[in-house]
Amino acid sequence: EEEHGENICCYTNVERKNFSALCSTGFKDVFRELYPTEIKYTAFEKEKKMRYGRGWRLDYFLTSSGTEDGCVQSDILNGPYISDHLPITLSIEAAFG
Repeated sequence: EEEHGENICCYTNVERKNFSALCSTGFKDVFRELYPTEIKYTAFEKEKKMRYGRGWRLDYFLTSSGTEDGCVQSDILNGPYISDHLPITLSIEAAFG
C-alpha cells in the first residue's frame, strides 16, 4: 500500500494500526487472501481520480478465520467515477451439508 501521512482521512496511523489489530484477531482481507500481489486501490483524491495510479485501499470484505474458503472471487471495479471510491465485489460459494 502507498505510504501517506497522518492527515489522510480513513488512512491515519491510528486507523491503520486498529485495522491491523482487527485482522490479527483472525479476520481476513478477502481480496488480499485471493490476490496477495495484486495492486489495486478503492479510494482516490477527488481531483486526481486514477490518473496517476495512486490511491488507498479503504474498502474491504473481511471474513472470519475458517470461512475464507467459501470466498471464490473478489474484485475492485474500475470507473465510471461517480465517487471517490470504487465498488468492490465478493463471490461466495455456499456449502450445503
